[in-house]
Amino acid sequence: MMFRYRVLSLVACLFPLLVGAQERGDLLIATEQITDEVFTETVILLLHYADDGAVGVAINRPTWVTTTELFPELEDAHSYRGPVFHGGPLAQATVLALSSSAQLAEGDREPIIAGVYMSSNLGLFESLVEETNDDAQLRFYAGHASWGPGQLDEEIASGAWRTATASASLIFDADPSSLWDRLMAPGAGMIVHASPAAAPQPAQAEMDRTLQEAYANAE
Repeated sequence: MMFRYRVLSLVACLFPLLVGAQERGDLLIATEQITDEVFTETVILLLHYADDGAVGVAINRPTWVTTTELFPELEDAHSYRGPVFHGGPLAQATVLALSSSAQLAEGDREPIIAGVYMSSNLGLFESLVEETNDDAQLRFYAGHASWGPGQLDEEIASGAWRTATASASLIFDADPSSLWDRLMAPGAGMIVHASPAAAPQPAQAEMDRTLQEAYANAE
């Protein structure tokens, strides 16, 4: 019995270290415990993780919204061939970019991970699109997800999320819609070819409308 108490005491001491080991640049992979459609089958990249909470964007939820719809004032927005991603349920009128652009590397910006930088500067978006007009190295996210102090740790401890280290190849994955399935499958990490794009589903169409309305109301 005494041995059992010692083991439990050791686990209690280690618990804050085990659940607080996340950091900026980690991936959160929703488990089957999450049934809320806002986060069901999402893969979230942590952009901020500290004592004051956490912030991230979903990297596997492309929409049918285009950059031309969001940024009609940007001359080169029409040349970008990637979709806008639904980053999360909060501040959906706010758009940020993740890019491997040397323009971002030249500034004082700290990379999210090695070689991948974040910007919410609308003034930079046009020059980023001029540099690369597809989503192989540049993606836009409308909205984000956030957690209060200790909230994400509790969710991870309860089994709601799995964690993994992000990489540029995962952030800019060629088939983001299937990323969750591949990361959750046995033998995750194997190369999977992108599947043909499917027609918009009702939930996807509603997500697209929400983004368009949020951005239009913010103008």
